[in-house]
Amino acid sequence: MTVSKIQVFLALALFASGCASNKVLNAAHDQGKAMRVELADAYVRKGAYDAALPLLQRSVAEDPENVPLRTLYAAVLRERGLYPQAEREFLGVISVAPKHAPAHSGLAVLYDLMRRPEQAQARYQSALALVPRDASIWNNYGFSLYLARRDVEAIESLEKALSLDPSMVQAY
Repeated sequence: MTVSKIQVFLALALFASGCASNKVLNAAHDQGKAMRVELADAYVRKGAYDAALPLLQRSVAEDPENVPLRTLYAAVLRERGLYPQAEREFLGVISVAPKHAPAHSGLAVLYDLMRRPEQAQARYQSALALVPRDASIWNNYGFSLYLARRDVEAIESLEKALSLDPSMVQAY
């Protein structure tokens, strides 16, 4: 049996269209993943943590090495009151990305909520060592110090937050 040029051409065209289809499918899959993360982030910004959680769970399962994504997931776990899971996630992020200040800061807030002020303040200091000009971390650190009845240090921290961002209402 001989293969004609037309048959070869058709086979190549079918193969090429199959490759193109795979490329289109892969691009659509990647777009879907990105849209899921964007939607979860929008939910978090609006405080809709219950809506964000399943999106983040799936996204983290698909991309477990994504440090900002895992940090966002940990923050949502914290906001839902799932403290042990949130702590595990924050510590996991810090173990692979020790210079990721949002994970240190997020863990500090968690420790404040868990009434573990010494650990909270150590994490705030870690975060501030990485990003010393972050007014929101200085503000949170000041509040943590205030809760620990370290008033003079709390005032200093809040004043630092205000020096970096005079419009920060919560620091006042």
